[in-house]
Amino acid sequence: PRLDPAFKSSGLNELIFSSNLFCASCINSSKEEISSLYNSESSLKKFKAAKTLGETPKFDQDKILNNSLNQSSFEHNFNLADSLDQYFGTNLREELLNKLDQQSLNSQMNLSLESLTKNALANKSWNNLFNKALENAIKEANNKNINFEALKSLSHQIQQLMNSCPNIQCSQKISQKLPDLISQTLEACNTPDQLKNATEFLRKIGLSPNTDDIKRIGEDLGMSEADISELVEPNYQLLKKMVDEKVADFQRISNLINQLQDQLNKERIKELL
Repeated sequence: PRLDPAFKSSGLNELIFSSNLFCASCINSSKEEISSLYNSESSLKKFKAAKTLGETPKFDQDKILNNSLNQSSFEHNFNLADSLDQYFGTNLREELLNKLDQQSLNSQMNLSLESLTKNALANKSWNNLFNKALENAIKEANNKNINFEALKSLSHQIQQLMNSCPNIQCSQKISQKLPDLISQTLEACNTPDQLKNATEFLRKIGLSPNTDDIKRIGEDLGMSEADISELVEPNYQLLKKMVDEKVADFQRISNLINQLQDQLNKERIKELL
């Protein structure tokens, strides 16, 4: 039997995988024509035709990847390459990332942080692409009118991406970006209130601003030593204040002491007494 003209349309991969259109009895007799069509169209999508044939295809990898980059989104291509890698034992995902990394050197291409995290692969090119996407996101945040707020949101976003990344090694790479981003968030604060706002927000979502950064920036903003201390060690300073003012809230004082057990050395206990 001859192939229906519909198989030569741009939606070849979808048609081939429609079981109602491609019966087992015509696979062998159509194998030659499908292979010819596959080679002529040279797209990553057409790689799927070979899966129907049940054999590893012969192909021009560079041509297929270049055509696919021009035709489809990164996420679509990565997912397709992933399934083909699993089926044929190829290495298309890594080659796809390498191609994108090369293209990014000569263009303004900017893949989103979300799509890169969702489609993560532990290799140098993925790391380069993620770093560039983060660099662009930081530049965009710094161009906002209230940039410390934008950087706060970006810090939270990176934390969430780190937690949701399906690849453990890539998740670790993302986590390594957080300390510097947190420092940049604090650096963007122009008033004591902004520094307090940013510090409290970051702690609330489970991130740990650097103590030295808080002290240095607080001093630059003209904050008093007491205010800086309260920002650096809010629980201890609150406990000290309640003791000094003889606040009779024993349950709250007890809770603070329990939270500060590891920090209450002999000198501090004397200070409180």
